[in-house]
Amino acid sequence: MNKITLVITAICASWCVSSCSKKPQIMIRLNGFSNDTIVIAQVPLAEYPDILNDRDPRIKWDTIAPQNSTVSIQPADTTSLYSIIPCQSPGEYLKMIITPQDRINIDMDSQNNAITYTTKGSRIADAVNDYNQIMGETAVQIRQARNKADVSQEVLDSLYDVRMELTTSWIRKNINNPAIALYFKSMAPDTVVNYYKLLSPQMLGSEVGPLLESAYKRADKFIKIRNAKAYIREGAMAPDFTLPNNQNQQITFSSLRGKWAVLDFWGTWCGWCIKGIPDMKEAQTKLADKCEFISIACNDKQEDWLAALEKYDMPWIQLYVPTNHPTDLNPAVLYAIQGYPTKIIVNPNGVIAKIFIGETPEFYQALNKLVK
Repeated sequence: MNKITLVITAICASWCVSSCSKKPQIMIRLNGFSNDTIVIAQVPLAEYPDILNDRDPRIKWDTIAPQNSTVSIQPADTTSLYSIIPCQSPGEYLKMIITPQDRINIDMDSQNNAITYTTKGSRIADAVNDYNQIMGETAVQIRQARNKADVSQEVLDSLYDVRMELTTSWIRKNINNPAIALYFKSMAPDTVVNYYKLLSPQMLGSEVGPLLESAYKRADKFIKIRNAKAYIREGAMAPDFTLPNNQNQQITFSSLRGKWAVLDFWGTWCGWCIKGIPDMKEAQTKLADKCEFISIACNDKQEDWLAALEKYDMPWIQLYVPTNHPTDLNPAVLYAIQGYPTKIIVNPNGVIAKIFIGETPEFYQALNKLVK
């Protein structure tokens, strides 16, 4: 073999090693686990803000038994949010944003019934590692407090306040790192709204933009609900609103005045709401000539809502809050709804008579007494 051939061979070998070493990969190493099986949940980042629960089919779930306490997987072909959950401690998990080109190293260590994470390999991974280091002692204190049967809510709240302060301080220092999308909603709602205004157009237009916007909308909604609580009470005028019904007709609440009305705030995702449908049917059948029943589906997908109407046959006015409905015009915000189901009885003049949170027989007792 001549010198030229040797040189070319060496260059090709070097190129191959270099190329192979840069192959996208998620490497997870576990240390100190008696059960090192892990669960990995992956969902495309662009779709994550619309995910309502863990049963969403867009979430890909994998249960993996590591070989020699090590797992190596290829990143998804689209930037995704990963949750890595050790089966030994299902209450512990690591969230990470990973792109298709990333090489990420994750070390999970279990010591004294506590799990710590070390992450590196990308700008986001390095920032997540920094956040976990800063949050370490506080995270341990919260974990220990939760495991105490006699811990007071006051103690827990004080620890949560510390975690929120640390998160806010970390986000302020990392305002231009996309990793903040993982923790943005963990700040106080007023802080989320204020910090959202500080984000650059580049950050808001990036792949993490939808997560940041989702956190902002959630915080903005919370603040508006908090403000509405001062006005929503028995004896106050019921706010007006307009929503589409299941025939895609726009229904304005004030147009129904002249009869008693029940505003039923619910969702197809709400187990207690579903359980209460038979009692609602019975009440509506008995009082239909004197009272309008108006169910308002909140935080729902339109297709799920329409399927539920067909399944449960609810023969009264059915309204839906579209996902893009303006927050200021959302009746769940206008009526300061904080729990589901919430049922509000409104008199024929549009004045709030009674408010009931949760599925309770007291609602029907009060309704029968008012609507004679």
